[in-house]
Amino acid sequence: MTIMLLFVFMCLTFAVDISVSAENIFPPVDDLAEIAYLPDPFLFQDGTRVATPEEWRKRREQIIALVEYYEYGHMPPPPGNITAEDVSSETVFDSKATLRRVVLTMGPEQKFKMSVALYVPIDGATPLPVLSAIEPVWKDDLRSVAEKVVCQGYIFAGYDKHELDEDSEDRSDGVHPLYPDHDWATLAAWAWGAMRMVDYLYTLDVVDKTKIALTGHSRAGKTALLAAAL
Repeated sequence: MTIMLLFVFMCLTFAVDISVSAENIFPPVDDLAEIAYLPDPFLFQDGTRVATPEEWRKRREQIIALVEYYEYGHMPPPPGNITAEDVSSETVFDSKATLRRVVLTMGPEQKFKMSVALYVPIDGATPLPVLSAIEPVWKDDLRSVAEKVVCQGYIFAGYDKHELDEDSEDRSDGVHPLYPDHDWATLAAWAWGAMRMVDYLYTLDVVDKTKIALTGHSRAGKTALLAAAL
């Protein structure tokens, strides 16, 4: 998680003092100083270096604040009310795995629903590691990938990111209307969905909670990076 966060931070190309009062923390983008080098994530703005785990936790929060303000917007907290409804279960890949379809319900008044699927190896010794994708893994074009993952002894899990946001400037669809006080954009909504999928995975005895990987392609790759960092 720390490596992921450092990478996000190094993608930033500005310097800003975030040690001042809240109302002055974030100057306009046009007022930010351009820098020609990758910033050292272990340096505070006053030039002192992080020397302890406690200081790193403080510096990490500062970096997260920068990323949220300038890059992705602010996500709502975990909803804390996720329920799972089993939709279907079928044996696939010549009885090597079970494809389980689930709908997660959550959020204010539990109005948001999110489709999740898991390919679970049948003969693997549990708990099993999970490879998660920011994609609807149950679709036919990912079936060959799912079979390869299962043959390696991993659970292959995924969700439909477009249920959270349709990847447009429209904020009337998906999860955005349920949290009108949050300024999160598309990638933040998708990453929030990835976190909720992991919340669900944590409830399953078949899952090795210490071995959950998240992957994505293109903008979904950026989403995986953000979700892992946060």
